[in-house]
Amino acid sequence: MRVRNNSEANEYAMRVLAIEARSRDGLLLSATAFRCSGEFAEAERLLTVASRDYGFSGQLEGRRLQELGLLNLETGRIDQSLKLLERALRLRPTDVQLLCELGHVREQLGQVDASREVFERAYRLDPSYFLAIRNMASSALNAGDPESALKWANEAIAIEPHDEQLAAVWLLAATSAMSVDAQTLRDCHLKYAQCAEPVKVVSHAALVRPVEHDHTRQLKIGYFSHHFHQFPLASFLPHVLAAHDRSRFRVYALSMGGKVDHVTKSYVACVDEFHDLSTMSNLEAANRIRSLGIDIVIDMSGYTTENHFAVLRYRPAALQMSWLGYLASAGSAAIDYHITDSQANPPTLCDSLFVEKLIRLPSQYSYKPMVETPEPAESRHQLNGYVTFGFFSAPTKLNAESLQTFASILNANPASRMQFYAGSERLKQRVLEVFARAGVKRHRVVFLGKQSLQEYFGALSKIDILLDSFPFVGGTTVCDALWMGVPTVSMFLPRGFGGAARSVLHAVGHPELVAKSIDEYIEIACGLAKNPDRLSDLQKRLRNTMRSSALMDAGATTRALEQAYQLAWDAFCRGAPPEPIAVA
Repeated sequence: MRVRNNSEANEYAMRVLAIEARSRDGLLLSATAFRCSGEFAEAERLLTVASRDYGFSGQLEGRRLQELGLLNLETGRIDQSLKLLERALRLRPTDVQLLCELGHVREQLGQVDASREVFERAYRLDPSYFLAIRNMASSALNAGDPESALKWANEAIAIEPHDEQLAAVWLLAATSAMSVDAQTLRDCHLKYAQCAEPVKVVSHAALVRPVEHDHTRQLKIGYFSHHFHQFPLASFLPHVLAAHDRSRFRVYALSMGGKVDHVTKSYVACVDEFHDLSTMSNLEAANRIRSLGIDIVIDMSGYTTENHFAVLRYRPAALQMSWLGYLASAGSAAIDYHITDSQANPPTLCDSLFVEKLIRLPSQYSYKPMVETPEPAESRHQLNGYVTFGFFSAPTKLNAESLQTFASILNANPASRMQFYAGSERLKQRVLEVFARAGVKRHRVVFLGKQSLQEYFGALSKIDILLDSFPFVGGTTVCDALWMGVPTVSMFLPRGFGGAARSVLHAVGHPELVAKSIDEYIEIACGLAKNPDRLSDLQKRLRNTMRSSALMDAGATTRALEQAYQLAWDAFCRGAPPEPIAVA
């Protein structure tokens, strides 16, 4: 059952219970409605009553197990959810929706190959089913094939143009595909924003300004995300939140995710108020934010998977900005400003690629590793007798051009090796096929699977040079590699998600590692590999260089942010429209 919001789900449940209060089907339908509305305890109670009073077998037992599995997924018991959905599938082996749900759970658990297996099965059963097509797009992305993902996503969009999660897949594929240029990528975001708006977005000009502008009043800043847990955002945000000047700003975390872990606790400690909005509908969440009197909302998620960008279309705050979590234009009037810097988005090249006005800080990033790490290992290439390249970004950032470039670099350095993060057999097969066509032998490539953070940092310490993806470049991975003494080669393309690594590498004083073309990328990587003295020197100095750079100065980043917030708020109170802001 699909519902539009929690209120509708509750109303539906009450209607079903009134008509079929004690029927088996009525209890199952009502459990679904209460789950969709976030009333998990009531949903579980109804499933227990249904099982106790009626008993189930066959197809109906499969339905009950399916609903119980989804309930466990909603409440964070993902391992139990997987077991229940697998049991349900044995009783309902041709249920296409159940197959899609099971595949989604497997994907969340990192079981990429297993998830693709059930996604393909669902598609074979019903090639017209929207979720099955969307999931095929997601599987193609996880295999480093954004071009195929775009084809699948466009097919799904023709059926369901308003699905938020499909938008995340479609836009991610467009961002990673070299065939999509900067202007087309902007147009994709505009197109989605125009067809996705469920309500008429309140324009900036129509907002009510304060009658009197009080410069001494605390501004209420709300950071909005579904990623307040162990997620790359935690390498950049908690320490900035903690550094805010509490005499001038009151800081709120507005969480749509619901997931709680040890990192969540650090966020709670860094803000004045933490609000969990995850069980609310988009409209209810917007109304709650509005009731808090938030002056400026900062969106930290954009159109990432499982996003709740729709909340911002209701304009819960007078000013709305985006920062860090989504590095392209949202294409929506819901966002007034995008926070960046002049290296990621140079003024003469990138302003036209954003609907939002750009706020340029001296540096948009303030990095701090999420876990304690050992000191970088020295001169790995000298100990091994060869240079080891590495790729550690998400496979969704890969494409054929990146893989061919990596193969060219390996061929130009015949003794070299490469460590490659690949979470699925299909991705490994794709990498090896591209490398084999280029003449790279199998023994030169070592694949790494899913890792803990400690294992991930340990693996970084074993490589000599990180090769970044393009045109969707790395951000967190680049910072992590530099922290472990690993120079990173990247490429700058003026487009959404194209400038993060350039921003990072300029902040640490190494702009020479940023290429403008594939040929220059290969030249930089080979130049490093063939100059062992320079490579060793970089590896020794990088961590200390980072420590003394703007990249790790949380206080300076926070002061720059605060200045930008105040300038934007002053302009709003004067009745002025948003204009670009540059903070020196």
